[in-house]
Amino acid sequence: MITQVGLSHRTAPIEVRERLTVADEEVVPLLQAVNDAFGHGAALLSTCNRLELYVGDEIAADALHEFLAARFETDQAAIARHFQTRHGLDAVRHLYGVASGVDSMVLGETEVLGQVRASFSARPRSPSAPSPCPRSPLSRRAPSSLISPAQGCSSSGPARLDA
Repeated sequence: MITQVGLSHRTAPIEVRERLTVADEEVVPLLQAVNDAFGHGAALLSTCNRLELYVGDEIAADALHEFLAARFETDQAAIARHFQTRHGLDAVRHLYGVASGVDSMVLGETEVLGQVRASFSARPRSPSAPSPCPRSPLSRRAPSSLISPAQGCSSSGPARLDA
């Protein structure tokens, strides 16, 4: 099972997205805090138009909202108002849409694919950090299962409907 919680240009105005950003040097400590709080591997996708946290288990939306509210020093109602939560296949479908650029502000934009790849590569390096299980939905192999199809979507041109 996988859980995704996130905000994007579709769910939050620019002022909120600017306030809820994660600097590059804060990514690994945030992932370590997720591991400590929920005991599962995680990935964080942080771009100018979205902030998405993927956790390798089914986690209740309220628990993730509470965690994010504490981390960003804001109220939980604000988090709940702007963040969407997806579980299982809905989370995976959403990730494919993001990686392929279908869910981007500019349809088909390709920069996000590299950002998705990088987000799944960031891992806590401390001895207490759990290593991802090879069968975990957030294993290092997971991105390759979506990177190749996403590259095909962005490089093959428009889909032909008459084929």
